[in-house]
Amino acid sequence: GRAFAFGCQRSGNLALQQLGSRFGFAAHGIPPVHAHGHTVSSTRIRSMIRGADWAGAAQLLGRPYALCGPVLRGRQLGRQLGFPTANLHVSGLILPPPGVYAVWARFGARTAPAVFNLGFRPTVENPGPSLHAEAHLIDTDVDLYGCDIEIQFVQRLRDERRFASTDGLRDQIARDIAAARALLADPQEARDGFRPFVLREPIRAFSRRTKTERSLISADSEQYGEIQVVDPIAGQGDLD
Repeated sequence: GRAFAFGCQRSGNLALQQLGSRFGFAAHGIPPVHAHGHTVSSTRIRSMIRGADWAGAAQLLGRPYALCGPVLRGRQLGRQLGFPTANLHVSGLILPPPGVYAVWARFGARTAPAVFNLGFRPTVENPGPSLHAEAHLIDTDVDLYGCDIEIQFVQRLRDERRFASTDGLRDQIARDIAAARALLADPQEARDGFRPFVLREPIRAFSRRTKTERSLISADSEQYGEIQVVDPIAGQGDLD
């Protein structure tokens, strides 16, 4: 973009054009891109994601917002409650607000409805908890350790809150699962709620790549053509 800046204290800019003839490269400033009356920028996209505005983020991204992370072995607290979860490593990613969400989960070539919790486990964790991201795949029993899961958010179900006992937490999780199952079983939602990316390689291989490399995806060729897209919310720097 014409306002592009880089380097120490963003001191570099399109004055690069003046160096092109000397060092044998070209730099071109492009005009802002607008969609639905808004300028497309990584800053605006990040703001929408942090505000759980999935529709707005999808309009500017050109695809539904989703996050992808490797499944880590946790303390198996969910399994002890009767609801095993896949614990995702999401450090460094732009995330929505803490809470409980109905989502679609993609792993390998499969897609499953799921409940996704992003928060601090206030009922079961000791003081000074860290942020956790975990997904319970509804009516799906599969070993996902070492794999990557792609999570696409559909609807926020509730805020995270502290319960007086683990029994109270267990009962609420059951209600969350019932709500997500009903929402994601809707025929229209089941058909249109998840638009998987067409990947150049199996998703399992993502865990061996850097964050920037993992953000390289192939957009759906039917809608967007055979193009490579760099996700501005996952990479370093700002694409405003």
